Amino acid sequence: PAGVLDALAATALARSIGVPAADIAAALAGFGVAAHRGQVVHSAGGVDWIDDSKATNPHAADAALGGHESVVWVAGGQLKGADVSGLVADHAHRIRAAVLIGVDAQVIAEALAAARPGLPVTLIGDTDPAAAMAEACRAAAGAAEPGDVVLLAPAAASLDMFTGMAQRGDFFADGARAATDPTREGPRP
Repeated sequence: PAGVLDALAATALARSIGVPAADIAAALAGFGVAAHRGQVVHSAGGVDWIDDSKATNPHAADAALGGHESVVWVAGGQLKGADVSGLVADHAHRIRAAVLIGVDAQVIAEALAAARPGLPVTLIGDTDPAAAMAEACRAAAGAAEPGDVVLLAPAAASLDMFTGMAQRGDFFADGARAATDPTREGPRP
């Protein structure tokens, strides 16, 4: 993942200017991933749920998808004219299933169908943000198998449904926990 590469680059740079290894190790031990930027928000049944809601364009989603081998991809929103066909073609081999939300979900579904016919794709039609994300997380939980990552890397802006990428990510985290624990409630508006 990109965070590992960043840590390696920072370590190499720090060592090249004489920073002691113990100081680097201490700094890395205290490092945490920022919210909505590749953050593991839940783990259950051998599946990690990763919120990269900040991946609001195909380039950012490319980096997010590239860090994982077997992905149930939660994507969609406002593409704003962006072409996702290259993104989807590059990562079709690692996407086991896709759950799509938002105004441009069908555009992403068509790109997935062209790149990998037969790939399981679930389109979420609900436009209520909390309900849509809860439904998306239930669908993702149903598709995920041990060893998979459920990855929210939308490749699109959030403002068609959500107040911003933070709300989208928060609803995803709540939905992930609710989808894997039936006694828990889902996202709240």
